[in-house]
Amino acid sequence: MKTKSLFTGLALWLPLLLSAQTRLPDEIAYRIKDEAFNHSKIKETAQWMTDFMGPRLAASTNGLRAEILMEEKLAEMGFSNPRREFAMDFPKGGWDNEKSYVAMTSPYYTSFSATPKAWSGSTDGLVRGEVVYLQVEKEEDLNQYKGKLNGKIVLLPVTSEYRIDFEPLATRLTDEELAALAKDPRPEPAHQYRRRFNPLISKLNELLATEKPAAILGGDGTFNVPASRGVPYKAGDPEPAPEINLSIENHGRMARMAQKGIPVEMEIEIKNRFTPADTAIYNIIAEIPGTDPKLKK
Repeated sequence: MKTKSLFTGLALWLPLLLSAQTRLPDEIAYRIKDEAFNHSKIKETAQWMTDFMGPRLAASTNGLRAEILMEEKLAEMGFSNPRREFAMDFPKGGWDNEKSYVAMTSPYYTSFSATPKAWSGSTDGLVRGEVVYLQVEKEEDLNQYKGKLNGKIVLLPVTSEYRIDFEPLATRLTDEELAALAKDPRPEPAHQYRRRFNPLISKLNELLATEKPAAILGGDGTFNVPASRGVPYKAGDPEPAPEINLSIENHGRMARMAQKGIPVEMEIEIKNRFTPADTAIYNIIAEIPGTDPKLKK
């Protein structure tokens, strides 16, 4: 009876197994491979989405331009019904950097690669002056700068070191690392983390907000490239002071000279524009219509 049952079970499952192993003709596989290896548009599309579309900060003018371009590109590629769809509220509103010039002028001249922090303010035209390096290690150290930073070029304390890194730029994640990434919620924003775990930084930010310096410079980034960051801001708030990221080495160069008593002078012109806010973030959606009439609604 057991043998008969086994054969009966195999007889029932055999058609399903054969059906599961059915494959499309080899010609289909060859056509797919030919398209991938001989007609790929990946390079051209990637260049179009990077070089031509350019930076696209959320809610910025260039971000809106990128959305329009993407809708047009999807239609050109044959996708159906390309459109914007609401994703989330974005209370910061729009912000665009229109000019960025940062240079050290003494003890010698050198222009710096610098990145204004998103949603920070503009300088009052071209500002020049000796930098004030904040040598701050504890909260009491802030007292010496009260009433002395208004209209000054402020150099923040060194908080990062430029180190040679022998680790590869890209690595394959392990199964355990992938599982950890799948456990949202995401990390809290960096400025909230700093406020929560470093009270000194919080007090320093309060001092700078009160003093209203002409410009605030910090060092952040990798491989001598300044990092791109943002400041806390909500549409309609007063315009924050201009904040600028230098590469770690350029920031450190001026800090080291200032610590040695060598006067360091700079000239800076930052022009940022706050735009009337469409305080929302959108996704660009398109569809690939099917051809099976049975599945059409």
